[in-house]
Amino acid sequence: MHAPAVLSAIVVYGVAAIPFLVVVVYAIWQIRRHQRLIAHYRRITTQPASSAAVRAVRGRVVLDEGVPFAVRVEVHQQGKTWTHKRRTYHSWSETARRVDTRDFRLKSDDGVLALVQPGPDALLCIPFMRSTGDTDDRAIVAQLGHGDEVTVIGRVFERGGAPPSSAYRVEASPQRVLRPPAGQRLIVSTTPVTEAFRRRMLLHAQWLAIALAAIVVIHGVALRGYHVRGLWGQVESAVVEGKRMVRGSKSTSYYVTARTGSGTRIEERAAYSCFSAVHEGDRIDVLTVAGEPSWTLLGSSNTANVAWLVLGGALGLGIPLLYRRDLRTKGPWYLREKVDMRGDGPAILEELPES
Repeated sequence: MHAPAVLSAIVVYGVAAIPFLVVVVYAIWQIRRHQRLIAHYRRITTQPASSAAVRAVRGRVVLDEGVPFAVRVEVHQQGKTWTHKRRTYHSWSETARRVDTRDFRLKSDDGVLALVQPGPDALLCIPFMRSTGDTDDRAIVAQLGHGDEVTVIGRVFERGGAPPSSAYRVEASPQRVLRPPAGQRLIVSTTPVTEAFRRRMLLHAQWLAIALAAIVVIHGVALRGYHVRGLWGQVESAVVEGKRMVRGSKSTSYYVTARTGSGTRIEERAAYSCFSAVHEGDRIDVLTVAGEPSWTLLGSSNTANVAWLVLGGALGLGIPLLYRRDLRTKGPWYLREKVDMRGDGPAILEELPES
């Protein structure tokens, strides 16, 4: 059974095409972006310390007495549990976030003390440590405290910082200051930054492969005849040679047999209105493709099979939505816009996001 011509065109070129192209373009852009980021931060972490102003400095956090943390992230999430087809699922959705950052000292592996000035928009690549609340509404917390080992990537200024009189646990004035590079974010990380970007890039690559596979299946296989007719189809006159009905257990199918002026004999399934309107010996229009009689259609309009349109529409709408869901729920939490989670089974208070 074929859909009307206008509906076929809307689904084929709109619902089953544009969303795929959006996914492909966006995924390629994100893959290239993450490749550049990986190369950029790999270059920073492997270059000699004295060769550039932007460096990766690894060391331990040094705080004043009584200061509880250097940076702290508190995310509030709403929990939800539901059952579908006898299976239980849960989700955590971010509802609010509070980020506290303050200047702190970093004693690097080479023994040099640095003052880190992260600013409010620093990229904090640190794991969540604990959760409080219940399975309906909770808060999860990530923070860095005194003695924690981190890598800070930022612009280095030598011989800057606080005056010697400031009362820190290490009685020394900072010999370096680490600030955000121009137009970039300062990074404070307890894990290799390049690995985090690599995992994120692989997620985009996975959905690029899925979108390309869907394009091949839908447009290269299922709707191939529709596209070929659109490019090379020709309207011919044909003579009706017969009709037949095939009765099934639930429905009846109608077929019309015709022969074109070039001698090609075709038999196509037809809607009942078309079947009842034509009679043996009538002349009708058919849409043919030279050398491909199996793609010939009754009538002069190019149409597509309803089943393939439904499949194409479902994938065209479903893949972008699933892609978006994965970007919100998978990979390091600090590379997502929101800290959302999703999984099997009931919600567990102690479950923490991936870092």
